[in-house]
Amino acid sequence: MRKANGTCALRGSELKHMARSVHRLRLPLPWLLLLLCCPVFSVASARPAPFAMRISCGARENVITKPSNTTWFKDFDYSGGIPFNATDPSFITPPLDTLRYFPLSEGPENCYMINRVPHGHYVIRIFFGSIALPNYDNEPLFDISVEGTQITSLKSGWSTHDDQVFSEALVYLRDGSVSICFHSTGHGDPAILAIEILQIDERAYQFSQQVSEGIILRTAKRLSCGVEDAKFGVDYNGDQWGGDRFWNYIMTFGQIADTRRSTRGTIKQASSPPNFYPAALYKQALVSIDSQLDLEYTLDVDPNRNYSIWLHFAEIDASITGVGQRVFDILINGDTVFEDVDVIKLSGDRYAALVLNTTVAVSGRTLTITLHPIKGGAIINAIEIFEVIMAESKTLSDEVNALLSLKKTLGLPVRLGWNGDPCVPQQHPWSGADCQFDRTSNKWVIDGLALDNQGLKGFLPNDISKLRHLQSINLSGNSMQGPIPSSLGKITSLEVLDLSFNSLNGSIPETLGQLTSLQTLNVNSNSLSGKVPAALGGRLLHRASFNFTDNHGLCGIPGLPTCGPHLTAGVRIGIGFGVLAAFLLLVIVSICCWKRRQNILRVQQIAARDAPYAKARTHLSRDIQMNRQYNHHGQSRTAAETGPILLT
Repeated sequence: MRKANGTCALRGSELKHMARSVHRLRLPLPWLLLLLCCPVFSVASARPAPFAMRISCGARENVITKPSNTTWFKDFDYSGGIPFNATDPSFITPPLDTLRYFPLSEGPENCYMINRVPHGHYVIRIFFGSIALPNYDNEPLFDISVEGTQITSLKSGWSTHDDQVFSEALVYLRDGSVSICFHSTGHGDPAILAIEILQIDERAYQFSQQVSEGIILRTAKRLSCGVEDAKFGVDYNGDQWGGDRFWNYIMTFGQIADTRRSTRGTIKQASSPPNFYPAALYKQALVSIDSQLDLEYTLDVDPNRNYSIWLHFAEIDASITGVGQRVFDILINGDTVFEDVDVIKLSGDRYAALVLNTTVAVSGRTLTITLHPIKGGAIINAIEIFEVIMAESKTLSDEVNALLSLKKTLGLPVRLGWNGDPCVPQQHPWSGADCQFDRTSNKWVIDGLALDNQGLKGFLPNDISKLRHLQSINLSGNSMQGPIPSSLGKITSLEVLDLSFNSLNGSIPETLGQLTSLQTLNVNSNSLSGKVPAALGGRLLHRASFNFTDNHGLCGIPGLPTCGPHLTAGVRIGIGFGVLAAFLLLVIVSICCWKRRQNILRVQQIAARDAPYAKARTHLSRDIQMNRQYNHHGQSRTAAETGPILLT
């Protein structure tokens, strides 16, 4: 069976052989059909397509580009920066109309943060663009990092070289996300046209048994020899698990040393795991004109780096028909790395792919690959060169979260940035944050904050205690308000704490007295009150430098007013609640008395209105009683004696 492009297939001869074998077993027809169909079932369980995300930077809608019908997703909510119209610097750049650029006013570090990326091995490719404005610097120079490791520093002239209009690296992603950051170097604003995140085989480009996930390979050069134009993997009909590589072209190594060869024949052993090279890559080559002339290629590189070199061969020259007819040595910077290379012997046949790999340390600024003929000249089909980069250890996540909390609550100026990882790449740490490598956790930690005179206006959050490796905090000369958080007492390594010249209020927490390493404490020129903790006052005898001045409410140590009866914070809070309760009770009683008085007045007013009528009724009753016709002895009186009789 032969595996091609991730699927299984049976040759016709294999089917005939299987049929004859089954016939000899004399199995019934249903079993025969089942056995013949088993390979088909394996096809159904073929490998799924790799994860791929392509982002059109600055786009407000998804974009589909021709002729491959590739979908580029809009970049909403991935990053900051400013979207703008773009011009493509090269024909190999995706045909997209927008980009996103990052002015220095938004900070020196800006990142794309992309989540929900499956664990795996990835090719990450970033295309640079040009802002469509007249008289604008269309070739900014800046640095690029992936997952905290710097992979590229753009050099002048990049826009005129097709394979320099993008940066590419092979990276392992294991935490479900990826950060791609752009670091300003003072030479223009970074402008990004597109980002590709393409999953490849887990074992791809493993150049030694010691290669681990801590290695990043940055693509320095990828060449297809003897062709006239550049191509991507999709143009070569390459397997998706190869990562859609870009192959630049080279027609000759020199004026007289080589000539081109090509074939239309089938190439064997090409598109196979783990690297899945396209077979079309091996259908052209450069060969020696003279059987004794060297083939030599030189590349400018960064000094004192390690480079992994992958050389591709297939014997497609019709004049070479067997083993021993073409033999050559391969040298890197003059050192022989492969001796007596016979492509047919090593690959097993003509028109069969062969890949040789070596990793070398380069101390100078050039890397030279030499094919030195022993017999019959030399041949080469393609070259790949990668810079080997050790992945940076990232900053402890708890400390990153604590810094982001500070950024929010202190109102950190936009110009400081604070995007990505605070400590890596080491060339671009966050301004105001000092880093130290912690060998216990194999992570970077924050050991200092220097944010003095930055116009901070917020308050100190309790989360600052998560920066447990801090040795120095300088937040002086700002406009911070609120109390000093008691959680500062948990940072046992703290030696310097400067909160002077702010607007902090409340008391100095007792927990600061637990900081036995504290040598400098400046809280002067604030609005603090209450008694200075006794533990801090005692430290002044041990060469500590503490400054409590210009806080009119502080007391209790030499140089400050004497404290009256000292009340703890709990007692003061209790008294406050008591006063508030008494005040509320007084208000309620006053309201009740006022209501009672109003009721009394209302009754009196009603009584006053009814008084004349009541008086008239009283007089009438008395007159009737006094003018009865009979006295109390039962005798009647005359009209003259009794007077008139009033009837009611």
